[in-house]
Amino acid sequence: KQWYQRRVRGIRQSMNESWQRYKECAWGSDNLHPDTCYGSNWFGFGLTIVDSIDTMYLMGMWDEVNEAKNFCSEINFRNGSNNANIFEVTIRVLGSFLAMSGLTHDAIYFTKAAELGDLLLRSGAFETRSGVPKSDIDFPTGKAHYPACPGCSRYS
Repeated sequence: KQWYQRRVRGIRQSMNESWQRYKECAWGSDNLHPDTCYGSNWFGFGLTIVDSIDTMYLMGMWDEVNEAKNFCSEINFRNGSNNANIFEVTIRVLGSFLAMSGLTHDAIYFTKAAELGDLLLRSGAFETRSGVPKSDIDFPTGKAHYPACPGCSRYS
C-alpha cells in the first residue's frame, strides 16, 4: 500500500508541476514547449486547458479545475484556427466538455459542448457524396474543408 501511495503522490506532483509550468509559460495557448517556456497554437482556444480539465477533476485538483472552468466559459470557437482537424477537435475538445458535463452536471460544459457540436454539424463536414467527412474546419467561417495540399491538415 505504501508503494501505491508514493506513486499517487508522484503522479499528482508531476501533474501539478506540469500545470504550473503551462500557466507560467503558455496560459491560453494550445501547447506548451517547456524547455523554451513558449506556447503555440493548433486550434486557437487553449487546448491544453480543455484537454486537461477532466484529468484534473479526477485527480481532485479543485483550484485548477475552477481556473480551467473559468477559462472554458469564455471560449469563443469562432476565434479559433482556420485549419483545425475535425477528428482531433471532436475527441479532445468536444470529448472533454461532454466528460465534464457528465462528471459535474455543470451547465457550462454542456453549453460549450452544444456550441461546438452545433458548429461542427453546421460546418458541412459531414455532407459529402462519399460519406467520408471533410478533415478540417475553418473556425472563423464555420466551414469545413479538405486539406489544401497533401500533408496540410493540422492533424500531423
